[in-house]
Amino acid sequence: MNSFFKLKKTLIISIQIIIFSQISVWLHLYSKSGEINHLDFFLDKDYIISNIKFFIFIWIFLIFISYMKD
Repeated sequence: MNSFFKLKKTLIISIQIIIFSQISVWLHLYSKSGEINHLDFFLDKDYIISNIKFFIFIWIFLIFISYMKD
């Protein structure tokens, strides 16, 4: 498989994992409060930075795994 397509595939999977984790957080907050009024929580600088770090970690991990399979 072409290296570019491998990177593209792992990037798409990483984005899907991030979206799924965000939905999980929203559902958790909704189940605790009954409504989602925590917009300031999602706009917090530390929260955004931690999501970016998590995204980079997942992407590197998936790249590592995809190259180990070949």
